[in-house]
Amino acid sequence: MIGLQTELKIANILKNIAEGEKQIEVTRQVLAEQREFEPYTAFKRIDRFGNGYVTIMDVLEFLRQNEIPVLEADVKNLFKMYDSNNDGKLSYTDFLNLALPRTSPSLRQLCTTRESYFVAKNDPLPYECEWALARVFDKEVNFTRKNELLKDDLQLRYDYSPLEAFRLIDEERLGYLDLDSLYIFLKRNKIMTSESDILSLLRRTDKDGDGKLSYAEFVEAMSPIGQQPLTSSNLKRSASH
Repeated sequence: MIGLQTELKIANILKNIAEGEKQIEVTRQVLAEQREFEPYTAFKRIDRFGNGYVTIMDVLEFLRQNEIPVLEADVKNLFKMYDSNNDGKLSYTDFLNLALPRTSPSLRQLCTTRESYFVAKNDPLPYECEWALARVFDKEVNFTRKNELLKDDLQLRYDYSPLEAFRLIDEERLGYLDLDSLYIFLKRNKIMTSESDILSLLRRTDKDGDGKLSYAEFVEAMSPIGQQPLTSSNLKRSASH
């Protein structure tokens, strides 16, 4: 049985995901509003050698040039979140998922219809554009670093079990977590939250976009990056019992 202290740690991770995603979305929108931000030009600016993909070292160098100190391990964790085919590189599509707003289709469309332009190797983008792009990466790295510390701490709790945690939130035994169950759980742990907070949480963790968290999605959200989850069939079987 999960104790009150461990329950609060679970709630704090969910709160951190919601707050982190809200803050990152603001930086995405600030970037998209820059008139000289054109996604493919920005992608090529980071892709120093014109490979058609972005590597961990490319991002480290980009952030170094913008005086943002990060560890290689932090950028590796970022890649694990956005590298869709797990090849250690960010494709242009991966980059768009990282950099473009998720709550404003009109801003996304505006960005992708701008004309690309030439930027010489190792030259920065126009100042406001370069600054805003660097802040998106900076926010992502800082969020991931904090969230990993919280999740590592949770894993050390003797009474923590992903299945028990899921059932703790899924009081009605629906087999999934929706906006209402997440809101009630956070409120029970005296965490002030709003509908927009829960939507931000779901935006970050709901991988199939159905508006709710399956057990597999919950386990992924609560587990340290790189930790091997159970197979999807085992996850479904566990959550249904």
